[in-house]
Amino acid sequence: MGGFSFRGGAQQLPTQKTLKMDAMRSVFDLAHSNVKSFVQSEDVHVFVLIMFAFLGAITYLSYWVPKLIVSFMPTQNLKKKYKGAKWALVTGASSGIGKSLAKELAEQGLNVVLVSLKETILDETFEELKKQHPEREFRKIGVNLGLRDGSYLREIEEKTKDIDVQVVFNNAGFMLTGFF
Repeated sequence: MGGFSFRGGAQQLPTQKTLKMDAMRSVFDLAHSNVKSFVQSEDVHVFVLIMFAFLGAITYLSYWVPKLIVSFMPTQNLKKKYKGAKWALVTGASSGIGKSLAKELAEQGLNVVLVSLKETILDETFEELKKQHPEREFRKIGVNLGLRDGSYLREIEEKTKDIDVQVVFNNAGFMLTGFF
């Protein structure tokens, strides 16, 4: 195949390109035979199982290790962190994460402005927090944070103009994005 060829009885030396092609063909044949014998052996099954177990362990640990680390960290006291903070504003405060944030802020000694849709659940959350934390002040503002015109901002501004809000949790709303 590569190597020497005879033409009319004269011997031609192989070119550098022919030698490279022969070397590449030899390496490919060797690799192919090794891969073929590996795939046909039972070792490949063990290897695949070990790789899946390894990937599973990495996935499992990448989820639980950060959670474990965070569970040992102390909760930030925002009243201490923002010295002199008296008021916090939480959007989406009538239920779920926003409600939990409002409770935590009240427990840390902050007065809370609850901003959410004007629904009965906002009134219920407002009354619940007032009963749980009678030493704190609460304000409720029922607005639709999904309005594109931003008209809800005027109502929030009007109902908070006499207080100094220093901590804000934007837990709900609508935002337009685009190029910077």
